[in-house]
Amino acid sequence: MDRVITAICRHTDQFGAADQKLHVDVFPVYLRSQIARLVGLQIQHLYHVAGGRILIPTSGQGAEIGALQIGDGFGHRRRVLGDKIMWQLIMVNFFYQTGIYGYTLWLPTILKGLTNGNMEQVGMLAILPYIGAIFGMLIISTLSDRTGKRKVFVALPLACFAICMALSVLLKDHIWWSYAALVGCGVFIQAAAGVFWTIPPKLFNAEVAGGARGVINALGNLGGFCGPYMVGVLISLFSKDVGVYSLAVSLAIASVLALMLPNKCDQKAGAE
Repeated sequence: MDRVITAICRHTDQFGAADQKLHVDVFPVYLRSQIARLVGLQIQHLYHVAGGRILIPTSGQGAEIGALQIGDGFGHRRRVLGDKIMWQLIMVNFFYQTGIYGYTLWLPTILKGLTNGNMEQVGMLAILPYIGAIFGMLIISTLSDRTGKRKVFVALPLACFAICMALSVLLKDHIWWSYAALVGCGVFIQAAAGVFWTIPPKLFNAEVAGGARGVINALGNLGGFCGPYMVGVLISLFSKDVGVYSLAVSLAIASVLALMLPNKCDQKAGAE
């Protein structure tokens, strides 16, 4: 398996280097090489997280939420990838990352279309959403810690992010209201992240919580490619509005999936 992964990475490195020497239609080919590189690296990460010491579902106390223990072997690898809660967390992270990267990479284009401003004006307008992100992370994390609620304070920022994304299109005839909605997106863009990563230790045994995070992160981060790519395709085929709405739908799905997580997410550390 290590040889296969090494061959993939070596091939994509050579492919990418060769593409960069071309001066005609280089971007689509280079983009394909980067996609292959990303997939290869994600496979490599997943293999090393779950290769020698793999997480497997077990029966007994906590089995209903996919409690895991250490095991070995190919059959065990198949079993962990079939764990319902693991995949639910992966999908929450996937759709969340789709929204984050779709918004982040297309924000300048959205602002340009909204305001018809020059590069300097668009750059200045793009600052405020990320200032708002600082306050969003602090407020949501503080509220979650005070109340002990995790699911709600993952789902709520995701829902608000989705609503603000949709409002930025619905209010596009009113430039400053639409811009305010984009700033609202910035406030909620990372608000759920800190709370989300406190959930795996509540659902999995202490010995394997780190490994669970690795699998969730490795597969969920593929949304970081899918989000911007999806928006680009939809803008090309339809319009910018359709691309932005697709991000709102992705974030809404993540919010619903977060609400469907087990109630044990809200138990305090050490609670029975």
